[in-house]
Amino acid sequence: DCVHPADRERVAATVGGWLEAEVGADRQRIEYRARWPDGTERWIVGWGRPLRDDAGGVAGLVGVATDVTDRTQAEAALR
Repeated sequence: DCVHPADRERVAATVGGWLEAEVGADRQRIEYRARWPDGTERWIVGWGRPLRDDAGGVAGLVGVATDVTDRTQAEAALR
């Protein structure tokens, strides 16, 4: 729910791709906007990959999300 409405389809497609990735696939990256409960908008970088069971099916997804809003704003200011 926190993913910005304009980024939801892309995020869903990317995460879906992670879940369909071949066994042993490297982690994948995505950058997207999120809306906090107070209405502020933040930029997030997410890394993830599927966890597989012994049969090669998806048992879960492991990932990390980092708030990179300050970096994104600094890059925009330099441009």
